[in-house]
Amino acid sequence: VQGQMVRFIRMEHEVEVAERVSTSTHEMLERICDAVVWLDHSFIIRKPSPRLAWLLKKPRGETLEGKNMALELVVDTDTQKLRDALEKQSGEVTRVTMMDYLDVPVSLQVISTKFRDRLGLW
Repeated sequence: VQGQMVRFIRMEHEVEVAERVSTSTHEMLERICDAVVWLDHSFIIRKPSPRLAWLLKKPRGETLEGKNMALELVVDTDTQKLRDALEKQSGEVTRVTMMDYLDVPVSLQVISTKFRDRLGLW
């Protein structure tokens, strides 16, 4: 029982540290990037991204939350390139094109990083 308690405390501490690192990294990225987008493993935008919406000239209040970045926002010719870049998490810059609200192409540079969730999953 005591061993389980120690493992639980250790796991809770690791989760707490990971969340602090994630928050700090997010705050830093918000300062240096035009937009920061939180995606799940299926490329669904999980948190509001008003700055990306602004870059794409979306209507006021549009946050893109719930949109599939790879299928709904990136032009078809760049979908696989984006998926590959996000899956390998190399930190390399990948250029993709998205269409803005007026169907004007917008060239973007994407850099990805992954964070573990509370269950330790990417």
